[in-house]
Amino acid sequence: MRFLSAMCFIMLFSLASLSSAKDLEIDKKPDDKVFITDSKPQEFIVSYDFTTLDYIPKGQDLKISKPLVPIILKEKLKPLFSCSVPFKARSFAIDVPGSFSDLQKQAYVEKQVSYEIYRILNTHVDSLLKCLMQNEASIDTNDLTSNFQTKAFSHLRLMPSYMLVSFSDDSLELVFYKPKRYN
Repeated sequence: MRFLSAMCFIMLFSLASLSSAKDLEIDKKPDDKVFITDSKPQEFIVSYDFTTLDYIPKGQDLKISKPLVPIILKEKLKPLFSCSVPFKARSFAIDVPGSFSDLQKQAYVEKQVSYEIYRILNTHVDSLLKCLMQNEASIDTNDLTSNFQTKAFSHLRLMPSYMLVSFSDDSLELVFYKPKRYN
């Protein structure tokens, strides 16, 4: 008898949870689709290292990140130079969950735009490096000759650059800055 009543309770509980799950699905708002063609500037830091050993490329390291504390807008810096990174898409769409408030939607879209900028910079490395070449660079070379054999080591480093990046039609507009503490 106890087993039968326990089974009845379990069935009633599962039916109640199914009906409440259906109620939740009915109340769910449809996702909004936001199309991005232009964006407000976002701050990034980028640096690049390239190493050769015996004149053979051994590695490269491109670092792109968002600063923990925004420096460019806070310190009201003057731009050094600007350039653009072209890409094929004129816009991209972001699906924003319908259950978000307006403030949550705005934060979500800003985060997705930031991710999209990061993705484009990482896929268009050649164009980004052309821009970075306009900034400071350091080259270290060491040659060691022993018993008529030469070992050569070279290291190219493009100094960390602070930049504001924004979408503009079919390109990313990059504006480079030098923080006051590096002047």
